Amino acid sequence: MNFNHLKYISYFLDNKKDFTIRFNKNNNLIIPSFGFIVSITPLIKINMNLKPVIDYVEKNNTIIIFNEIYILYLGGWFKDNKFYLDISIVENNREKAINIGKYCNQKAIYDIENKTTIYLH
Repeated sequence: MNFNHLKYISYFLDNKKDFTIRFNKNNNLIIPSFGFIVSITPLIKINMNLKPVIDYVEKNNTIIIFNEIYILYLGGWFKDNKFYLDISIVENNREKAINIGKYCNQKAIYDIENKTTIYLH
């Protein structure tokens, strides 16, 4: 993780903005604009500061960078004054996204274009 990554993540934390991001090989920020966000890892609840985020990303760095099936994203969001992190994918097919979400025991997936949560149970 480099300074550029920290700058973006710090911005989201400081402004309490939800995010789903990744960085390409040139370290440019990528934010998905369509599809369905599906978490593939258990949620991690953390304090709202940068250190736990850095630790989480460094622990999962190999997963985030070297996945061959899907491009993986770091997701973070605020709910009830708590901050959550996960590793997620973006699937373009709604039904496939729902099935992946159920397989990964997720409560919901997120429709990026319509800005809506799709509950699975």
